[in-house]
Amino acid sequence: MDGTPIHMLTEVDKMITSSEHKRACLPPYCPDLNPIELFCSVARNKVKHGKFDDKENLKSRISDACDAVPIRHIKGSIQHSLSHFEGCLNKVYI
Repeated sequence: MDGTPIHMLTEVDKMITSSEHKRACLPPYCPDLNPIELFCSVARNKVKHGKFDDKENLKSRISDACDAVPIRHIKGSIQHSLSHFEGCLNKVYI
């Protein structure tokens, strides 16, 4: 899990331990282990070019940018992250 505050709640910890799973936390910031970071990086680059007239224009640009990220990129991001998980669990520097 990443360090998102909701993941650190006592209730979440109880759910994990009651299901016989172990908590494995990601380093503080590690985009290689978090596919959403790679996705957001691509979408953010598509959004930041150009001028925004209003809030709706910004919402539309964000939506269009997310839709424009190719499925192959999303799958590649997931595969990239999966390839680093074992090393992370074994505390290998990425």
